[in-house]
Amino acid sequence: MVRRGFFGLYAAALAALVSAALMAACGGAGFNGPPATLRFVNATSAYASLDFLVAGQTLAAATAFGQGSAYTGVDPDRAATTVRAAGSSTALATLTPTLTRSRAHTLIAYGGESAVKTLLVEDEEAADATQAKLRVIHAAPDAGALDVYVTAAGDALATATALHSSVAAGKASSYATRGAGTWQVSVTGAGDRDDPRLRLTDVVLSAGQVATLLLTPTTGGAMVGAVWMVDKGAVSLLPVNQARVRLAAAQAGQVSLQLGSTVVSAPAGAPLLGGYQVVSAGQQAVSATWQGSLLALPSVTLAPGTDQTLLVNPSLAPSGYWVLDDNRASTAEGKARVRLLHGLAGRAAPLQMQVDLLPVATDIAPPAASGYTAVDAGARRVTVREGASGTVLLDLPGQTLEAGRVYTVFPVEGTPPTAGIIRRDR
Repeated sequence: MVRRGFFGLYAAALAALVSAALMAACGGAGFNGPPATLRFVNATSAYASLDFLVAGQTLAAATAFGQGSAYTGVDPDRAATTVRAAGSSTALATLTPTLTRSRAHTLIAYGGESAVKTLLVEDEEAADATQAKLRVIHAAPDAGALDVYVTAAGDALATATALHSSVAAGKASSYATRGAGTWQVSVTGAGDRDDPRLRLTDVVLSAGQVATLLLTPTTGGAMVGAVWMVDKGAVSLLPVNQARVRLAAAQAGQVSLQLGSTVVSAPAGAPLLGGYQVVSAGQQAVSATWQGSLLALPSVTLAPGTDQTLLVNPSLAPSGYWVLDDNRASTAEGKARVRLLHGLAGRAAPLQMQVDLLPVATDIAPPAASGYTAVDAGARRVTVREGASGTVLLDLPGQTLEAGRVYTVFPVEGTPPTAGIIRRDR
């Protein structure tokens, strides 16, 4: 639950602080005209805290992930900025931001270890008396382009229109206006309402408020976290208390999955490699059925921000196996990432997989998944064989693997060599 209406109570105090910073900056700083004001936000989880220096002076020390500094007066003519890990002398990023005098700005550091980037945005003036303004900043490069919906509580996305569409990593949307009130915010993959990445309930937009939803990375790569930033106001890290789960079964039959009170997959025909559903993180009771009978599966503890697959195999004990998915994009140019998921009950022998005859997975015994391998993007031939006999189970030429995407290859019951699913996971 996100409550942000109370920030209005601090508007006067914050304005006074900014004014004081301006006066202090102007007094004796030798500015050639009025200064700009600048705050710093740490949106890179690769570093616990960052130092920000302007013109060689530390203006924000040990700024923790998901937190922001106070606004400080800065001379736009002397704004050379350095970002460092807290206490380090090594620069992670250097830039000279273009600042506008008498305007407030936010400089965001984001990205992974040894790949820190920065994004400068200018803060907006207040919204109309009965309205609020909201923009989105995408600082989670692994997640790809995203859509953001702001809807009434409980409204389905099926007929909703995105407030912000196809927001690319490293970019900020424009501001959009919403009426003051309590809203539900949903983040999905661009153009795909069935690709959930984050859901926030009870988001309060106050009358006259100008806010920014800063999307941050998670360990699974596809989901995103969030930082709530009020222009000329407070910055706060929102807790990531969700994960994504999907259901897989390689055998023919009927299967279903429910975690706690959330239906991940209603009874459906298998073979199946389902889509992800957002569920609450933490310990969850598992209710899975096969052919209408409840499977004896223990509860599961889901780490926040992760993607996981429950691989159901009724012929094995236990009959359900959890696979941790890694949906981060390849860091290599022009590469896709692929892995093999082995859940065939009748094929106890280890499997191997090749892409264009190059081995990418070997000796994968059920139920299990291989690691991920980066392969050249483009039209590729994907082949899966039994390791010992060399029997071809799956042979699919002309499979398009897109650069920056992640794929799971899932052989299923059926007639070789076409019985299998290749799923783009992100």
